[in-house]
Formats: sequence, structure tokens, C-alpha cells
Amino acid sequence: MAPATNGDTPIPTQFIQVGPPTSRNQPLNPTDVLPELEGKDLQEQLLNTGQSDGRENLRRQVEAQLSNAKAQIAALTALMEQIRGSPTNTRARKKAAVLATGKRGIFAAHPARASSRTRDEHLDRDDFKTTLSQARSLIQTLVSYRTLYPGHPSPSPLTLTSSSTSYGDSDFSGGGSSSATSAPMLNERDMDRTRTGIMTSLVAILQRSLRVCYELDIVEVVRAIVPALADYASKESRAATYRLIRHLLLDADSVDRLYPFGLDWYIVRSLARDNKHAVEKEQAIKLIRAYIDIGSSRKSPTVGAGSGHVPLSEGVMRALVAVAEHPEDQFRHIALMTLAEILLIDVDLVARTEGIRVLLQALADGPHEISPILANAFLYLVDSPRTRVYLTPGVDLEIALTGLTDAYGKGAAHAEQMRASSRVVATMLRSWSGLMYLCMDNMRAISSIINTLRIPSLETREVILDLFFEVLKIDTPDWYQAFIDGRRLTVIGPRGVAPTRRNPEPPDGAYSTDKLNISHQYIALLLLVFLEAGLLDALVGILESEDPTANLTRKVTLLLGEVLHISNRLLPSSMAAEVQSLPRLFALASDSHNIDNSRKVASAALASIDSFNRNHARLQRPKTD
Repeated sequence: MAPATNGDTPIPTQFIQVGPPTSRNQPLNPTDVLPELEGKDLQEQLLNTGQSDGRENLRRQVEAQLSNAKAQIAALTALMEQIRGSPTNTRARKKAAVLATGKRGIFAAHPARASSRTRDEHLDRDDFKTTLSQARSLIQTLVSYRTLYPGHPSPSPLTLTSSSTSYGDSDFSGGGSSSATSAPMLNERDMDRTRTGIMTSLVAILQRSLRVCYELDIVEVVRAIVPALADYASKESRAATYRLIRHLLLDADSVDRLYPFGLDWYIVRSLARDNKHAVEKEQAIKLIRAYIDIGSSRKSPTVGAGSGHVPLSEGVMRALVAVAEHPEDQFRHIALMTLAEILLIDVDLVARTEGIRVLLQALADGPHEISPILANAFLYLVDSPRTRVYLTPGVDLEIALTGLTDAYGKGAAHAEQMRASSRVVATMLRSWSGLMYLCMDNMRAISSIINTLRIPSLETREVILDLFFEVLKIDTPDWYQAFIDGRRLTVIGPRGVAPTRRNPEPPDGAYSTDKLNISHQYIALLLLVFLEAGLLDALVGILESEDPTANLTRKVTLLLGEVLHISNRLLPSSMAAEVQSLPRLFALASDSHNIDNSRKVASAALASIDSFNRNHARLQRPKTD
């Protein structure tokens, strides 16, 4: 076939069609056209015509780059939507809308104000729609990110099947086979960081608009973010996932809908990590507390404490107990507080998971800041017959007394532990249930506290004496310290004012004009219990063994004087007369055959008590102008 001509220049033979014509009736030789192609046309041509192994690898690289570009575009789009929906821009749009309606609307009549209010309502409705659209866009992005990790095994212990999903995977996967091929070649660190940022943005939207939570399906959102809890994800990603789930919880039904996802396994895994994963453990504990606050069912107080239900599995409870039991864990305090809260709602769950043992141990050994709180929680259980059976009488709550009764020989280093135990004992003695519990078995627990005064330990005696001053509500004004230091009470005026002869000393009790109430009756009951357990004999024993000029002896004398004063004021006459007699102290002071120092000490104690009683009313007198 001769070369074709157009009349001027001959046409090269390599562009003359040989064979059947193409659809465009133009000859095409790929070898000659290839140098003219560039960019994406070159890649697509190679994907269509390549047959060698090198071209197949190039195809995979191109698909990986395309998927990565789609992910970056989706992240940038979500960030732009977040910026558009920020509160600053929302206010700017409202201001622009108001200015567009004219400045006279501010001074217009009532119909104009109504129309302005209507415009504001429309703007708020538009803002909600915009916010909801942003949230759904972010959720769609998270769904697309879930499809970029199909090469990893599912970390969930359960097989999750999607029944109905509004945010499908097909729209963002970029093709099923291509995603499966390109996922192992993606930069997982960047993907994890971007996904964490998206979840943080979604939390910000939920915090700004609570209505959005009611429009979203928690099952669909959790299904999209469950892969972020796997071990291959970063601790920041897991923390952001826990935080997002916590903000999605609305009621007990939303908590129940999370059970098929097996989140308990992830929480147990997070709580088992060391302190390097503090940000993850913090959000996991916050999620547990959200379960307690939102999903728990509480019964009426008349039914009794601990009769409700907490939606936590035994595995999560045992992991929380392990955190509370570890002394070096920085979340031990909040774990103990959480266990105490669960104890008041569902005591059976705490008992099954050995949580009561850990709480009792913390009550005795600390941390000392929360020991009184734990004591109140146990006293609440003791007050009900149903929950009282979970404690062993004479064993469990008495563990709080070990800081006082086992202090002998431990020295001054144990003083802080003793003071913490004294605060717990004071908390128990201030409640009816605690007092009744400690009076069991012939007041064995209270007798052990009083008998601690017989131990020759200065620190222990100081702590026990301070305990009695606190429980009996004995005020300690400034002149108490002067009395303990050995100064004469006659040179001390009322509230630091020197006494004058124009104001004679009133009789004892003349200025005790305050009326008695039920708290005074409770103090009288406490005093009777202490006297029955041997308080006076223990105080006199300290006077026999100590130097009469020591500060501890004066402090004991001061407590004896206050006990006599309270008994004279609150107790019946027959009981008060028995206390006022001080039989053992008078017996020591009047024993002429006693050749040791006890007679001298007893006489000095009686003289100090007499001086205290004579000056007590004058020193307690209110200051007059």
C-alpha cells in the first residue's frame, strides 16, 4: 500500500493504520505515543499495559499513594469543617446576619424584636445542623480509617458484625482489593495521629452541643473506633477513644448497647499497664466512673445500702482492685474512692471481687487522706442488717485500731500513722452505728484504746489524750497551753485580760448559759462509756508513773478537770457524784504508808485539779467592755 499524501508533505508510514480501524478512526502505536504521556496518564497507561513484575510493584505504590492522599484530603476537610463551626466563627456569622438586617432593628418596636428573635432561632437551628453535619463527616472519616487497617487482626475478643450502618465502608475504601493491597504499606504512625486528632475534634463538638449526642448512633461510632483500642495503636489513640466513648454515654441504655463490643477486655488491658501509660489509664478510669454514674441502678435508702446494681464485669472490678492495692500506682487514690462508691451501691459485687479486703487494708494503712471517708462508708454498711453480714464482728472494722494499739516500740516515726488512726477512731465514735459497733463484746474495742494509755510511750499517750479531747469536744483556748507549761492560772485573765478586783469571781458554772441539746446528750453517753471502760483509772495510772512537773502530767490533770466539769454538768447527780469522788486518786494521796513518789504525785494532781476548777469559770468568762 503506497504512502498517503495530502498534497504537500508525505505522511510517515508509522502513523498509517494497519489492520482494523479504531473507534476514533485514528492509528495508535503505544510505543511511539509513550514519550508524549506524562503524570497520571503515564501511571494509568502502565497499569493497563504493564505485564512484568516491576510494573505490578509500581501499581501497588501508586494505589498506596492514592489512598494516602484520600486520607489526607479527608483530614483536611474535617479540619476545615471544624474551623468553620468554631464558636468564634458562629458568633461572627450571627453578627453579620444582624448587621445585614439593618441597625434600626435594635431600636425597633416589639414586632421587630420578635423577628430578630426568630432570626436568632433560625441561626441556632442552622448552627446545630452545621455541627451535626460536621460530626457525621468526622464519623465517616473514622469509618474510612477503619478500612485502612484490614491487614491487622481484630483485637476484639468478640466477632463484631455490622447489622445496619449509616456510614458505609464502600464510599471511602477506594475499592476493596486496592485497600487490602495498600494497607500494609501505609504509615501507621501518621494514620494513628490523624485519627486521634479526629476523635479529639469530635469530642469538642459533643462538648459544645449536647444535642448532637442524641442524633448519633453510639453503636455505629464505637464500631468505627474500636480498632483504635488495639495494642498496635498508641496510648494517645486509646485515651482519645475512651474519652469519646465517655462523652457518647447518655443513659443506662447506651451503656448496655456497648456490651457486644467487649470493651471490658480493653479496659482490663489498659489498667494493667504501667505508669508510662498514665494518660490511657486516666481515661479508662474516667470511663469506669461514667459507667457507675450513668448506668448504675440505685435503690431507695429505705431498702438499704448496697442493694443496687453497677454495670461492671468482675474482670474490670478485679483490675480496679489491683490498681487500688498497688502502693506505687499513681491512680491508687481514685481507685480506692471508686471502690468505696461502688461499695455503697452494689456491695455484693465488691465482696465477690475481694474489694472489701483492700478497702479495709487501706482503712488501716492509708492513704491517710481518705481513711475517714472509707470509715464513713463502712459505718453506712454497719447501719443496715442486710449489709452488716459482709463484715466480721470484732475483726474487720477493728483493723482501724491497729495504728494505735500496735504502736509500742515503733518510735516517733509512727506518729503520723497513729494520728491518722485516731482520726478514723474519732469518726467512728461520732456516729451511733460506730459507737454501738465498738461497744460489742463488753466494750472490748474501746477498752483496748483506753488501755493503750498504760503503755509507757510518750507519743502514744499524747495521741490518745488528743483523741479524748477531740471526741468529747473539749475546747482548747490559749490558757490551756499556759497551764500545760506550768504557769499559774491566777495570773491569767479571761481571754488574755488581767483580772481586776472590781469583778469578783462568779460561782462555778455561772457563765454556762448555753442550753443543752442532743449533742450534749451524746457526749454524756460517750463519757459514760469511757468511764465504764476504765478511763479514770488509766489517767491516774499515768499520774503515778510520770514526773509531776512533766507536761504530760499537766495535760492528764487538765483532762481530769474537764471530765469532772462535763460530768457535773451533763450526767445525773448520782453518776456525777461517783465521778467527782476520784476514789483511787484520793486513796493514793491519803496513804501515809506509801514511801514512793505516788503520794506526792497524787497530792499535786489534786491541787492542780482544785486550781483548775476554781479558775475555770473565770477564764471561760466572755470579755466585757
